[in-house]
Amino acid sequence: MKSKSKAIIKELRKYSDPERAVFEKKYQKSERKHFGISHKNIEKSLRSFVKEYSQADLLNCAQKLWQTDVFDDMVTATKILKHKKITKDKNLWSFCSHWIKDCDGWALADGLSMSLREVLVNDPSLLDELDLWKESEHLWTKRAVLVFTLPYATKKLPHKRMIAWAGEYATDGRWFIQKAIGWWMRTLSADSPGEVVEFVQKYWQDLKPVAKKESTRKLPEEWFKKITQ
Repeated sequence: MKSKSKAIIKELRKYSDPERAVFEKKYQKSERKHFGISHKNIEKSLRSFVKEYSQADLLNCAQKLWQTDVFDDMVTATKILKHKKITKDKNLWSFCSHWIKDCDGWALADGLSMSLREVLVNDPSLLDELDLWKESEHLWTKRAVLVFTLPYATKKLPHKRMIAWAGEYATDGRWFIQKAIGWWMRTLSADSPGEVVEFVQKYWQDLKPVAKKESTRKLPEEWFKKITQ
C-alpha cells in the first residue's frame, strides 16, 4: 500500500510550483511544507489512480497522504475522501473525523468538511459528537461544528440544534468563528429568513461585524427591514 501512496505523491510532484508554494504558505499562514500544486492539477493527478484503486486502497492512500504533514498531500487526501467511490457512512467518520485536530487553516478544514458533511446528513446520530467539538479550544475543531453542518441550514432538515450552537458561539470574537456563524445564517436565509432575523436580533450585541454582514447579506429586503437594533 505504501507504494500506491508513493505513486500518487510522485505524480503530484510533477506539478510543483515554487512561486505558488511561497504565496500559498504565506496566505494560509502555514508552517507546513508547500509545493504549490493547484487544485486542478491535484484532481488531474488523481484521475487514473481513482479509477484503478479500490475503496480500501483509496482510504489507505488518503491516510498516508495526510500523515506526510505536507499541505498539498493533505489537500489531496481530502479530495480522495469526497470521491463517489468512498461510502459516506459512520465508518468514514471513525476513519478520519479526528483529522480535524491536525488542521491549521481553513483550506484543510473545509476540504475535510466536504465528505464529512455528507456523513452527518446520512447519519444524524453523529451530531452528538459535535457537542464535544464545540467545547474544543482548537479553533478549527470548534469552527467545524458549523461548517460541517451547513447542509442542515435548510427547511428540509432539522436545524434548531445548529442555531443554538451558533448562539453559543456569538460571544467568541475570533474572526473565523464569527465568519462561520455568518456563513451558516446566510445559507439558512435562503429557506428560512425569519429564523435568521430572529437569530440576528437576539445576538446583535454579541455578534461582530463580519457575522452581521454575512448573516444578512442575502436576506430579502422585506426581511432585512424587520431587523431592529
